[in-house]
Amino acid sequence: MAKIKPRNKQDNSIIKPRENKKVSTNTFTPIFSFEHMIDKCHCVDCCENDDLVALVKRIRLLSKMTWNQILSSSRHKLGCEKITRDSINEKIPTKLYGQEDINFLSLRFNGMKPMIGFREDRIFHIIWIDFDFKVYKHE
Repeated sequence: MAKIKPRNKQDNSIIKPRENKKVSTNTFTPIFSFEHMIDKCHCVDCCENDDLVALVKRIRLLSKMTWNQILSSSRHKLGCEKITRDSINEKIPTKLYGQEDINFLSLRFNGMKPMIGFREDRIFHIIWIDFDFKVYKHE
């Protein structure tokens, strides 16, 4: 039986480092998360039943679309709009402090009522359900 030769530790020509290229997730469908929802006044617990039904239906509809389709849709229909950090009237979750590069987005769910959160690759983290239009300054 042949002996297996020990490999030279400095010869790592077989193992190549993986490149960490940032790949666009715009061609993927979104995933929705409620992980950062902390506000007791603008959460799913405070929604009326018709808003909850509309929210679930909208999430289901949006989850069939790609981010490219959402981003190219009208902001008052199936699309989204950017919300500036200084227009938010509610407390921003402490997990997001120091992350000034996070862009808040608004997606409509029941007529013009928005759900506000941020996008992290495919995931849309819903932070507020703005059923009374008080979470941010509406134009």
